[in-house]
Amino acid sequence: MLITVYGATGYQGKLTLAELSRHGVEVRLVGRDHTRLESAAAEAGIPDADRRVAGLDDRAALVAALAGSDVVINCAGPFTTSGAAMVDAAIAAGVHYVDTAGEQQYVKDVFDSFGGDAERAGVTVVPAVNDGCLPGDLLAHLIAEQTGPLAEITVSHFITARPVSHADRCARRPRRWTRCGQAG
Repeated sequence: MLITVYGATGYQGKLTLAELSRHGVEVRLVGRDHTRLESAAAEAGIPDADRRVAGLDDRAALVAALAGSDVVINCAGPFTTSGAAMVDAAIAAGVHYVDTAGEQQYVKDVFDSFGGDAERAGVTVVPAVNDGCLPGDLLAHLIAEQTGPLAEITVSHFITARPVSHADRCARRPRRWTRCGQAG
């Protein structure tokens, strides 16, 4: 199985690479900067991993970079402004997609905008696969299986200490921002 990690040079990407490397999974790193991809691969103990350069603003390059992968894990947030490009490229390449998003509007937009295309392409698209979203969703599903349909469930997730990534800071900025630090 070949797993592509987009955003491999960031905080979440490096954690993802380390875990995939630890389990001996074949990994491809895709991002905007070849030198940073080289460094991230070496840091994760996979210096010979396939590395491809593709920015989110180049659909053809993204599709080509994903080709042949089984799944892409998108770790490059903030997703509200950048995630749709990767979802679109994954569907076009016929590659299953997961991301580490936490922005609720983005998650809704993914299902609303890409659900039909993903189904027609035979591709599974699962946003918000992270420690704050997926466990709560799975628990809600398991509880509903045992108790029957739920009218409402509230899940709380508390983070007591962890580094705040650059993407986390950008995601908290007003939605008028198209890229972190650039007014739109």
